[in-house]
Amino acid sequence: MLRYSVLSSTRAIAARRIIRAYTTAPSTFSNQDKLPRLPIPSLEATASRYLKSLQPLLTGAEYARAEKAQRLQSADQAAAHSWLEDIWLNKAYLEWREPSYINVNWFACIADNPDFPVAATAPSPGQASAVQIGRAARLIAHVLEFNDTLNKGQLEPETARGTPLCMNQYKSQFGTTRIARANCDEIVSQYPATSRHILLMYRDQAASVPVYNAHGERASLAQITAQLALAVQRIDKLLENGPLPRTIQLALETADSALFGVALDVDVEAALLESAEGCAATFCHSQAGRNRWYDKAFQIIVLSNGRAGVNGEHAPVDALTTGRIAMEAAIKERGPLKDTKPAKGLDEPAPLLWHVPGSVLTAIDKVRGDASRLAGNLRIRLGNADQFGAQWIKQLGVSPDAFFQTASLRAFLHGRTETIRSCTPEAIAFARAFDDSDVTLSRKLALFQQAVGAHIEYTRAAAVGKGIDRHLLGLRVQIRDEAEASRATLFQDPSYVQSMSFAMSTSNVSPGELFRGGFAPVIADGYGINYALDKSDLKFTVSDWQSSQATDAEQLRQTIYRTLDDLHAAAEAAKSK
Repeated sequence: MLRYSVLSSTRAIAARRIIRAYTTAPSTFSNQDKLPRLPIPSLEATASRYLKSLQPLLTGAEYARAEKAQRLQSADQAAAHSWLEDIWLNKAYLEWREPSYINVNWFACIADNPDFPVAATAPSPGQASAVQIGRAARLIAHVLEFNDTLNKGQLEPETARGTPLCMNQYKSQFGTTRIARANCDEIVSQYPATSRHILLMYRDQAASVPVYNAHGERASLAQITAQLALAVQRIDKLLENGPLPRTIQLALETADSALFGVALDVDVEAALLESAEGCAATFCHSQAGRNRWYDKAFQIIVLSNGRAGVNGEHAPVDALTTGRIAMEAAIKERGPLKDTKPAKGLDEPAPLLWHVPGSVLTAIDKVRGDASRLAGNLRIRLGNADQFGAQWIKQLGVSPDAFFQTASLRAFLHGRTETIRSCTPEAIAFARAFDDSDVTLSRKLALFQQAVGAHIEYTRAAAVGKGIDRHLLGLRVQIRDEAEASRATLFQDPSYVQSMSFAMSTSNVSPGELFRGGFAPVIADGYGINYALDKSDLKFTVSDWQSSQATDAEQLRQTIYRTLDDLHAAAEAAKSK
């Protein structure tokens, strides 16, 4: 479940005054009343699309059996905003008992900033560097600026081709944390986000770093830089002298209420610092999950050589929402800064101190070992296809949308995402023909156009709430007892289980010039692929589990390169005829 924290009466009144004071421009949430509720597709439409999506996966006999398995219990769940909202949040994220720090969280690399040149040689391990603190402070300043704009309701409402998009996810960006519970975790958030501090992670220690004073005035860049430096000094001293006892509850509340997290990594191996894939892995899982607070909605990570990235908790918001915050900060950190005046009476940073029972320390040691094995099993490869950008795709006579594989439902109130089942019969026909020397070039390109057409048709259906997977999930959740489950034979059918095993989970976060992301596979024998499409190139990230005998991220990367090259050559050859 998602719960918004209750502000004190004084702070709540102040927050409402802030919002009311800015009413001249369109409010961030001014389009919310215009958004329709997410529709529930008809059973017939979902059944038809579902059966078509099975054709590439099943033999003739298996497909005939699946056609008979269409006994669903239709029900609707009363909800304030969307029938899908709590179902998706709980079933996809909060009830899942696997470790979330790799299985749920995603990561992204922020492009290097010429104003903070990457250190030519690796800084001394265990020590924060000037370029690290300087760049972290600059990114923090711009993210805080975004938070202020959001709190005032001045963030421009987003649209897609003139259609208003739901802005509700932005309410779960700042001051948002996942709270562990026994059977179903909880998301606690605040809007307006009026916490005055951020959470700093440094040398595996946490510290509260105030960035607003008691009157809500934001710290200047110089103050943020000084606050980070002072927090680093205090943690260094703390580790020299040993921690003092303090209640766990107070430290947790401080961490949970922080606006967002910032991690300064100072113990990353030099070889990883110098490698783009090494940095990506560090942004994903650090060293077995160390020096992170993965339950925060997002964390800014800055390495000792000045490279920066983001780690996001996927449960409360989708990556595109956090991505907008990060990309705006990445754009604004280049060039002059319109700074604020220094905030008077800014509190000093304070390390969070813990008194942990021995039994908990034993459990932590075990979990650290599990985390190390999980991180060591994840393989990440980065790819850049320089000639295959949006401009060239358009020259093929197709829209770049034909290459996207996640549908947004933000055109509906509190909408999130829908799966695009890209493995269509048309896509299989094209793939099989493409490497067949007996198939003519013109026929191959015709099959390509048919595959694109099928993909776009499904994409458009999914974007208007007529996809398969969220509807079936909603119906499956409505089953109340074994008797109903026995009648809903679709969910027991092997073809359903097979079609829900996504060997290739893909997502798009574009553009990728300043921000490229990645995530882990969703099944043991699968791939996680994130891609970013720019005008002149395509960037992608491939991940797999090294323990799998069925996958190889490096081999898939090379296959993607070869496929793009072959498609490019075929299209260019067709032009010359």
